[in-house]
Order: sequence, then structure tokens, then C-alpha cells
Amino acid sequence: MPAETAYCPDFVTLMALEPQEGDRFRSLTNDRNDNDRVYGGQLLAQAVAAAQRTVATDRAATMVQLLYLAGARPEAPIDYAVTRLQDGRRFSSRQIIARQGDTTVTSAHVSFQIDGDQPCHEAPIDEAIGTPEAARPVSDFAEILTDRLGLSGYLSLQSHPYVECRFIDALGDLLPDGRGKPIRYWMRVGQKLPDAPGIHRCAIAYLSDWWLNYTAIAPLLATATYDDFYASSLNHSLWFHAPCRADEWLYCVAESPWANTARGLSLARLYSRDGRLVASMAQEALQALRA
Repeated sequence: MPAETAYCPDFVTLMALEPQEGDRFRSLTNDRNDNDRVYGGQLLAQAVAAAQRTVATDRAATMVQLLYLAGARPEAPIDYAVTRLQDGRRFSSRQIIARQGDTTVTSAHVSFQIDGDQPCHEAPIDEAIGTPEAARPVSDFAEILTDRLGLSGYLSLQSHPYVECRFIDALGDLLPDGRGKPIRYWMRVGQKLPDAPGIHRCAIAYLSDWWLNYTAIAPLLATATYDDFYASSLNHSLWFHAPCRADEWLYCVAESPWANTARGLSLARLYSRDGRLVASMAQEALQALRA
């Protein structure tokens, strides 16, 4: 049965996996991206979801590392095969291979841990970020953003059914003056989610891929628009630090320390509204100029 090619009604349905024989699961609903492939955040989130199905409920995901190996087609089902690597006293580890037919599209590792209180430290929010309610929408800057990003780049900020995003400074963050300046924004899943912690970790994985690779392209916009680049994620790492709700506003600060040879590295920290560091992520992406 072919997967749906349009967005499904809600995020929980998008994350649903149909059990197959053994530790295997199938996704029948896919989220199409601007390159006519399955959005990388869905592949991240469903890798976490598949792995969660095979661990004890007292263990929460702490890390996912994923390689994008081939573009997944939105019109075909995706099969996730989970291998149980470790079930220790504190940790569980899983490998997840996603395939469409004979094509392997991703390979991921996800780790889980039993919660426990220990001494800790975390990087604080080091700036006055205001509130998401005070942030101006990107639509207020449609003319200049369309000129600098290109029409498709601008529209992709406007038309995602699951992601709400508000930039601290839409022009300053999306069109940074010089290299190395962080891009700052609030984001959340724009639908009310269930209380189950697992769905929120899947949602954080989904959000963590949204526009992250833009940080490596933004310094190059003096000579090209965003639409002039073909951007595609190559690999992605995500660390979960603390529980949070993905349907409440989260603050993201992202930057790119390096880009060359058509690859760019992006790093980001994700904070809850009350200032807790809840996740960190790193992504390497292809960012080739279109011929």
C-alpha cells in the first residue's frame, strides 16, 4: 500500500508505526520536504520511536546518531529494523536500519538510560532573548527575505504544518552580518501532544532538523540566495539532556563553525522557556550550488 504523499492531519499520526514481525516496524505516512524526499526530521523521530518500542518503559532516550544514506521517497513505506545491542543495568542501546525495498535510507543508533539524580552543570542562556510572543513574524519582512532567500526559501518558513517558529530578530538572524553569528529562534510543535514522554522526545528529534543546516548557508548569501543551493542532511546527532514538552516554546541558538567542500557543520543548543538546557544537536549537510 503506498504511503500518503500529503501531510497527515496530526503529528501523532505521522509518528505512528505499524508492528511487523520481530523488532520491525513500518511507517505508512511520510512527510515530504522541498527536495521531494522524506523530511529528515521524520526519519530521526521515527528511528527514536522504533527503538523506544523495544526498551523498558523506565528508560528514556538520551542520544540518537543517524547517517542519511539515500533519499527516502515520500510515496513508498519505510521499514525500520531494530537490533538490540545492549540492555545493561543503566543503559540500553539499539541500532535502527530504515529501508525502502532494497535501498537503505538511514542507519541510526539510539541510547536509553534509567533516570537518576546526580550533580550537574549546564550552559546557561547568556542573552536577553525576550519572549516568543514579542518576536515579530517573518511575514513582516517578506519583501527583503524573498529577495535574499528566494521564494521557496521564504515560503518554507511559512508553510510547515507541524512547526511553529519565531525568530528573535528575523532580519538579523536570517541574514547575519558576517560569519559566526548565531541564529536564534523559538520553535515548538504547533499541535497539542499527549503527555507520554516518548512522543515528546520523538518531537524534539523532529524539530532538531528544522532549518539547522541554514546556519552554514547564511554566511554565503552575499553571493547567492538560499534557493541557489541544494541542501541535504548527511548526518545528525542529538543528545537529550532533560525532559520537556515539544508543544511548548523552546529556544534554539544555532551556529556554524565551518563550511567548505560543499559541506557545512551546524551546532545548536535547545532550551526550555524557563532556561533549562534540554537538548544539543550537531548536523553535517551537503550545501552544493545548483548547476
